[in-house]
Amino acid sequence: MRQGSKTAKRADFDKVKSAILNYLERGKWETALLLAVPLFTGLRISEWRALTWAELLSDNIVVSIKKDRGTGKVRKIAFGDTARAIFRQCWLLSGYMNQQMLVFKTPYRSKRRLPYSVMHLNSQIQQICQDQKWPHYTSHSFRKSWGYKMYTELGASQEALLLLQRAFNHNNTQTTIIYLGLADDQIEMAMRAL
Repeated sequence: MRQGSKTAKRADFDKVKSAILNYLERGKWETALLLAVPLFTGLRISEWRALTWAELLSDNIVVSIKKDRGTGKVRKIAFGDTARAIFRQCWLLSGYMNQQMLVFKTPYRSKRRLPYSVMHLNSQIQQICQDQKWPHYTSHSFRKSWGYKMYTELGASQEALLLLQRAFNHNNTQTTIIYLGLADDQIEMAMRAL
C-alpha cells in the first residue's frame, strides 16, 4: 500500500486496536488513550488534543466537539461501545481525573493548563511506533485508519464514500478516495492479478 508520498500512511486498525488493549492491560492508560482517541473518533489532532474528560465520557451517544473554537462551529460524532469502554477504562486508570480537565494537558503547574502541542503528541506517537516496531505514523495515520475502517464497515460503497466525504469535510469523493488510499489499493490488487 503506497499511499501518496506526501501524506501520512494509514495504520492497520486491528493492530493498533490490539496494541491499545495491551497497553490497557499493563495499566498504561495514557499511551492507550493517545492511540484510541484518533483511531476511534476520526478527529483531527487539533480537535482531539483539546477534548475534556467530560466530552470523552459523555453518556450521550453523540458528543459535540467544537470544530473551530473561534467560530463556534461544532461537529457531532458518535462513540461506539468499544471506544466508550476504552475511554472509560482510561479515565478509571487515571484515578478519576476531574472531568472538566483536558485529557491531553500539559503537566506544568499553572493557573491554566493547556493542551499538549501537536509536535509533542506526534513525538509521543513516534515513540510508540518505535516501541511497537511500526512504520512512521502520525496522529493523522489513525484518522485515515478510522476512515478506512468506516468505509469497509459501510460496505465499501459509493454511499460510504459520500458519508466519509462529509465526515472528512472533503470537497469531493475523489479527494476522499485519494485520502483513504483506495486508488493505491486498487492499483496494487490489479498488479498482483497480473
